[in-house]
Amino acid sequence: MQDLPETLQYAPMPLLIVNSDDVITTLNDAAAVMGFQSGDRVADYINGMNEPFCEHIRYQPSSTIFRFRFMSSVKPCKVTPIAFAELNCLWLQDISEHLALAEQLRQVKKPESMQFRQINQLIVTAMGYSELLDVVMSDDEALSADKLSTVKQYQLEITRNLRAIQDLIDGKEKPQRSGSILVIEQHETLAELISELLRGEGYKTTAFSDAGSALKFATMNAHILQLAIVDETMSSDDGSLLDALKMAAPELPVLRLTDEGEGEGTIRKPLDFNQLLRAVQEN
Repeated sequence: MQDLPETLQYAPMPLLIVNSDDVITTLNDAAAVMGFQSGDRVADYINGMNEPFCEHIRYQPSSTIFRFRFMSSVKPCKVTPIAFAELNCLWLQDISEHLALAEQLRQVKKPESMQFRQINQLIVTAMGYSELLDVVMSDDEALSADKLSTVKQYQLEITRNLRAIQDLIDGKEKPQRSGSILVIEQHETLAELISELLRGEGYKTTAFSDAGSALKFATMNAHILQLAIVDETMSSDDGSLLDALKMAAPELPVLRLTDEGEGEGTIRKPLDFNQLLRAVQEN
């Protein structure tokens, strides 16, 4: 059994490395938690499969769902195979929650039309992130730390959308919170993901990936802002963005996003979104 790089060993998605005999030679922590064991044949986890799994999946569409059976559970998964350095790498995406919610939706008798539209929008969004995951995981190259961070973000967004669908089915309303949060992050996609996460928690949020526009907004709206979440590596025309923001809104609390180090008032990248939410709630 070979050792995996740390980024793969602790990746959020289950990873199996399989030899030409369909035997699992290496697996990461997520796969072990799911129930896979090194030395087993992948096909043995699927009822009625007699051929090697890696040979079988080669001729299946990417949307195929495989049901892996363990001692006390069955896990429906989409599988992305990647051939890398003469190894068969299998990334698994557990879609148990997707299917459970789909069944609950079928049992909802007469949802209101607005509820239908909201549920449909959330489903489309979740499926979009699921497709993006497929694209990221199908890259022929090994996953970098940045790509793993992206995988975590997409998984979080899928989970958030599924939770929102569940809340709609259960009739729960989003909490409404006072004040507004300013998000300034140089990567536009990450800025929008943070904003969507906070909006889902009931916060009013405005996001910028441009320092100049963010400073103008902060200057004009300092009286309604309760917090700024700022990428500390960004700069303004006059130097540090953090310094410029302090001058524009002296009383505004700031939560810094950092690539290095940790401490009070900072959140390290790649982001742990649960940690980010806790930090926002404490401000």
